[in-house]
Amino acid sequence: MKYKYFYLWMGFLIAALIGFAGCNDNEIEVDLAPDTLTSATPGVAGITLISSHSAWGRSDCITCHDTLHTSGYGDADCANCHGANGSPTRPLTCQGSDCLGCHTDTTLHDGEDFNPPNDCRSCHEYDPAEAECTHTVDYDVVVIGAGGGGLSAATSLAKEGMNTLLIEKNYKVGGQMVAMHRLDYQIEVSLHGLDFMGISTTRNLAGEDAIQPVTADPIMYRVITPEFTFDVPADADEYRSKLKEQFPDESDNIDDIFDEVGGLPSGYEGMSALDILNLYTQNYQLITILTALSIYLGVPPDQLSGSFFAMGMLSGYNQGGFNYLVGGSESISSSLAAAFEANGGTIMLNTLATKIVIENGRATQVRTDDGGCFNADYVVSNANGPDTYLNLIGEEYFDPAFISGMNARELGSSIFAVYLGVDYDYTEYMPEGSHEAFVYKSYDMNTHYEGIEECDPEKTAFGFADFSIVDPTAAPPGKSAIAVVSQLGDHCFDNWGWGSSYQEYKDYKLAMAEEYIRQAEAHLPDLSQHIEVMEVATPRTVEEYTLNPRGTIFGWKSYTSDVEFFELFNLDKVSTPIPNVFLASAWAFGGGQTPVLLAGVLAASAITGQ
Repeated sequence: MKYKYFYLWMGFLIAALIGFAGCNDNEIEVDLAPDTLTSATPGVAGITLISSHSAWGRSDCITCHDTLHTSGYGDADCANCHGANGSPTRPLTCQGSDCLGCHTDTTLHDGEDFNPPNDCRSCHEYDPAEAECTHTVDYDVVVIGAGGGGLSAATSLAKEGMNTLLIEKNYKVGGQMVAMHRLDYQIEVSLHGLDFMGISTTRNLAGEDAIQPVTADPIMYRVITPEFTFDVPADADEYRSKLKEQFPDESDNIDDIFDEVGGLPSGYEGMSALDILNLYTQNYQLITILTALSIYLGVPPDQLSGSFFAMGMLSGYNQGGFNYLVGGSESISSSLAAAFEANGGTIMLNTLATKIVIENGRATQVRTDDGGCFNADYVVSNANGPDTYLNLIGEEYFDPAFISGMNARELGSSIFAVYLGVDYDYTEYMPEGSHEAFVYKSYDMNTHYEGIEECDPEKTAFGFADFSIVDPTAAPPGKSAIAVVSQLGDHCFDNWGWGSSYQEYKDYKLAMAEEYIRQAEAHLPDLSQHIEVMEVATPRTVEEYTLNPRGTIFGWKSYTSDVEFFELFNLDKVSTPIPNVFLASAWAFGGGQTPVLLAGVLAASAITGQ
């Protein structure tokens, strides 16, 4: 490893907290507040409109449903969760992308805010009939998936002059990098803290004015333990001094940790983060503070790569800033999409890629669920790894040992989140200049992971964020946009009651949401009494919206060894055994907004040579 790559490394090391997005899935009547809003689970037959609906065939859903998903969706977006509502298919004679080429009657859907062709496509699919391809178009590159990695890859390629198509199955770009808009609230789905590399990558692609960072200062985040609360300063020297004030008997050890472990140390190969810290201290309270951000990566300190911890996690955000963005992570997605289209790129929403055609060992075409066939010299997949290899391509094109090794890899955990719009300003209960707090039930981080395995909210750590503190656009004056987030595994599906009935699932997740709100009220008094908007997302939500198997938000479980950690800096991580197919997602470099943005840039670089 050469020192000149240090800043690239740091971009991975201090990557942002990840999460998820989409049609969140609470449609339970709750008693937390009289005006709590709810939503639906994508892919659930029970919420798909059928012909017995009184407005079957009508396109103006919001005329009747003006209180649900308020300000969050347009009429055409309803189809994303609720189906096409009896809309006719598009005939083979209307194969072009411009719907108005066939529909010269501009009064169609008069008074409704539809933007062809993407809004039309949400309800009016092509009718493939017996044709293998309803329409065929040539591109230099097809990018599958418009999450952060897909957007950065597509934008990079378009800026290099490559004719690029970006295909996205949902009604909007961004994947997990989006916000929900409910009433007057803008509720962040995934971003909590973004490092300098994520900011610089976005600006390099979309322009200096594309995003507006707000750096947490003077406090980065708060750590709440069973016995005390510790506010982590934004300044590294102040962080060191405050730790020494909190743990005076550990002063020399704290100096040694900051002086010897931070930066680019040597001699810790093969050690976990906990192994390294135990060389200096046995104080479990101090270790909890120093390793608090390991929850971002889904592995406990005794499994976390010591090199990752030493080279970035210890003071990475102190060096690069713990940044939020005005407009949240959606500002990244929207700015990249705008830059992509400004450079001649084409975005196709409401379209699911179903096949990467392989001929003579190379990808030649991408096919979609409406019969579209898109020829390409290169393909970039922002889809999940297993689907890319097993379904889009097909395991018959790979060495059996490759497939066996992939199937043996462990998936990262998923998440449970309660998104809230509340009619109270909670600034006084948050650390100065910061929007984030983490609550740990035990000094042994493994207790948290036991809670994940047991689906036990009494054991799992959780975080809460008040985005309106750092983003004045997130909530009206005097109000707050809050997220309460914890990790849970897909195995909780049995507990969710998914295998029994949708109603049992809804009941279970509401009970879980109420429990986390109750726990959060110890730090945000009377939170349940101020809720105007509530959305609940479970591992099932993540799986249905992102197609990530088991709802993982991390891709494959990562950062668990030095070997795997150092492989992050091998550009072959974006490559696949198919020479002209590349990955641009958490499944390439690991979870986090900065890693996926960089994965997209490097996938594009592998194509263009730039």
